[in-house]
Amino acid sequence: MSRKTGYPAAASEKEWELCLAAVSADIPTGKLNGKIYSMQASSFAGWTLLLVQPAETSANLVRPLLLVLLMMGISLLVVGGVCVAVVSWQVTRPLRALSENIKKVSPKNLTLHIPNNAGRDELAEINTAFDDMFICLQNSMDEVVRLKAHEVQAHMVALQSQMNPHFLFNVISGIKAMSYEHNYREIDRICDYMANTLRYISSYSDTLVPIGSELENAEDYLQIMRFRFGVRLSYDISADANILVTPTLIPKLCVQPLLENCFQHAFRDKLCPWSIHVAACIDGEQWRVTVTDNGAGIAPETVEQLLKRADEFLKQPSERLMEMTPGGMGLVNTIVRLRLRYKQDMIFEVTYPPEGGTCITIGGLVQHDTNSSD
Repeated sequence: MSRKTGYPAAASEKEWELCLAAVSADIPTGKLNGKIYSMQASSFAGWTLLLVQPAETSANLVRPLLLVLLMMGISLLVVGGVCVAVVSWQVTRPLRALSENIKKVSPKNLTLHIPNNAGRDELAEINTAFDDMFICLQNSMDEVVRLKAHEVQAHMVALQSQMNPHFLFNVISGIKAMSYEHNYREIDRICDYMANTLRYISSYSDTLVPIGSELENAEDYLQIMRFRFGVRLSYDISADANILVTPTLIPKLCVQPLLENCFQHAFRDKLCPWSIHVAACIDGEQWRVTVTDNGAGIAPETVEQLLKRADEFLKQPSERLMEMTPGGMGLVNTIVRLRLRYKQDMIFEVTYPPEGGTCITIGGLVQHDTNSSD
């Protein structure tokens, strides 16, 4: 190969040497001294065509192509990611809706609602299955609540019906002794009080009564006890005017056990005269009845025992009720019935006046609905 056969003719000697080296190597394509060459021989013309150019030139030609390919690849990845995200969101949207609605299910809301646009037959079947399950669960819970309500009602009636037999025995004995003295007018009065008390106790249809009725029964009871003890006993009953006007309902026979406690315990070791003060009021949303006596007082540890016995009764009411004798409940009777009715809103407080004796306060939330006793 001579210079006359080369192009351009102004090529340097060094470039010609590179060309001769490439032809001598007889390698169609390669790289020599940092330059790229490509050689092609023609058997027809007897020519050999050799193209030589710097490596940077080739890179400059390829770099835009690589950049275009890179941008296309990134674009494909972005579009593919967006498509996957959209498809995933469409697929998981009904499941997310199902999850959110399940979180809203509670004992007070046993329903599961899935939007109609969920568009999945499987989810619709799940919704139907959950609805059926919740309906059965709701019916079961309603049945349990109904049975529990009947059980509580039965326990309250049983507690309400308890009457101290010693009280009845003492009254009858007093009537008998008075008959010997031919004091017929006093016998007539005491029989009226006794009839009122027995009528009030024996009516089991109501577990809640107006507070005025409860105070009237308390006065009948105290009249009977005053007939028995005479001038040794004094009492007074006071009530706020709004109590007698407003039909405030309280558990029936919750005050009489407090009065019985005065005679069974407070006055047992206390010399007469004895006094009892009954006060009723409404404090905000709560009613309160306070019974204060001038007896020997009740020890704090005794109060703790009463509350403990009430807790034991509430844990196993059926078993504990069978173990108790009539009239054997005392203050526990009242505590249990208040807890059954008012739970954490129950009021049972025992304080000690400076002049001596005991002050017992009971109470609960004000209720005016006459159907609340059912």
